[in-house]
Amino acid sequence: MRKRVIVVLAILLMPLISAAVGVSPAGYSADFTPSLKKSFGFYFTLDPGVKGEAFIEGDLAQYATLSRKSLEGPGDVEVILSLPRDIELPGVHTLFVGIGQLRDSRQQGVALVGNVKGTIRIRVPYPGKYAVASLEAKDTKAGDPVEFKALITNLGKEDIAAKSDISIYDGRNKSIKNIELPITPIESTKTIEIPYSFDTKEYGAGRYLSKLKVEYGGKNSAEAEISFRLGELFVNLISTTRELTRNTINKFDIVIESNWNDPLENVYANVRIPEYNINFPTPSVNLAGFQSAVLTGFFDTGGIPDNVKSLKVNVQINYAGKTTEEIVTVKFKRENNYLIVGLIIGIIVLVAIIIALVWWMRKISKKEKRRKG
Repeated sequence: MRKRVIVVLAILLMPLISAAVGVSPAGYSADFTPSLKKSFGFYFTLDPGVKGEAFIEGDLAQYATLSRKSLEGPGDVEVILSLPRDIELPGVHTLFVGIGQLRDSRQQGVALVGNVKGTIRIRVPYPGKYAVASLEAKDTKAGDPVEFKALITNLGKEDIAAKSDISIYDGRNKSIKNIELPITPIESTKTIEIPYSFDTKEYGAGRYLSKLKVEYGGKNSAEAEISFRLGELFVNLISTTRELTRNTINKFDIVIESNWNDPLENVYANVRIPEYNINFPTPSVNLAGFQSAVLTGFFDTGGIPDNVKSLKVNVQINYAGKTTEEIVTVKFKRENNYLIVGLIIGIIVLVAIIIALVWWMRKISKKEKRRKG
């Protein structure tokens, strides 16, 4: 009965909900110029017959008009932007252009209203000289070059000459390389990209940090940083299950991490406890570059004597014709002896009762003496 009610409600509500609302393109970016006049076109997808109302909101909305204010089904909307000669507040100003779904007046009940928005971002330059920077780098194999990409954007009103350098640090935060990039002129509101290839033949596998510093004549330098890894064909054992339960089937988890930037297929583990003739494999997994995963197996501890407190477990990870092997110590969970615990509690209760009886008898005895005296 409940399922029938849900189906009926879904059928009744279907006309009130637009199943597909989208916008293309998602957005535009433009640089501010005095008295800029520019048009931006958006295509909104609505289900056939669905009515929508166009709207504008956000920064600079007072300077924008729409080519049309309503749609029925999919269609184009053009935004005409007419900016003033000057905008005092520098930075990125974002204008949102959207379509809100309208409820049909003939429909009963409450219609669900959804909306989707496109964006127009206008970059207004800062007074004088002002720049920001970002840095990109990709993980790679140890020995292969790391491809850097320095992105510098001039957000000031004045042109600049960017003098940039990249410093490389190893895992101990020790500086190992300094790279000077060529001095590059950048016009106001423009972005330039400076590529650089870093030779890693002298450096081993591991995690590194690169820092970009850009001097351009402003009050402060523009800075950015990013970490990257040099990989080797190695799968690291991060951790395993550390506690087991006696006389039952236990889940045994092995956390692994690839130190290789290429994918690795069919990675699995063999787990052995030779002393008790226990040997089991885990299902295999595929690892993407530098990815972590959990390998899980199961085994029964029923044949292990109760006086054994811990086990030496041999874990062997198999991948690409290589292995990583490690012996880990796994302990049994501490089990309470409920008979002893119950006996202790019983003794405590008995002692408390005896103390209470002695106190009560003394109190009665004192009352009897006072009465006779």
